[in-house]
Amino acid sequence: MIGKKVAYWADIEEMVADLTHQIKQSGQEFNAILCLARGGLVPAALLAHALDIRNVYSVAVTSYYNKSQFEPELKSDLPDIPSDKLLIVDDLVDTGKTVDFIARNYKNAKVACLFAKPEGRDRADFVSETVSQDTWINFPWEEDKKADDRCKKMAS
Repeated sequence: MIGKKVAYWADIEEMVADLTHQIKQSGQEFNAILCLARGGLVPAALLAHALDIRNVYSVAVTSYYNKSQFEPELKSDLPDIPSDKLLIVDDLVDTGKTVDFIARNYKNAKVACLFAKPEGRDRADFVSETVSQDTWINFPWEEDKKADDRCKKMAS
C-alpha cells in the first residue's frame, strides 16, 4: 500500500534549515552545487542562499513517470566541474539509482536530499527526513492548490 505525504512550503523551509545546520556542523565546505532537475532545483536554490554558494549547476535527469521508476536517463549534458567541494542536491533519494547514476561522475561529491527512503538512504550524506519506502511525496512546487486557485481567480 502506497502512503502519501504532502510537503508544504513551511516544511521545505524547515528541512533546508536542518540540512544547512547538518552541513555546517560537518565542517565540510562546498563551493558548488549540482542540482538534479527538476526535483532538486528548489532545494538547491534555497541551500545555495543559506550556504552562500554562488556556483550552482543543474543536470536534467529523469527516472520517474506517473509514479513509476525506471532507469535514470540524462536529458542534458553533465557539467564539467570538479567534485572536490561539490554538493549534489535533490528532493528525494528513493532507491539511490539516480544519485548513483550522477555521483559516479563526481567521485568526491557529497549528496544532500530533503527526504530519503530506506533503500537509498546510505547514498546521501545529508538528509532531513526519512520516510518509508512506499511513501509518495507531493512537493509544493508540484501540487500547490492555493497557487492554482489564485491563478484561476486572476484569470476570471
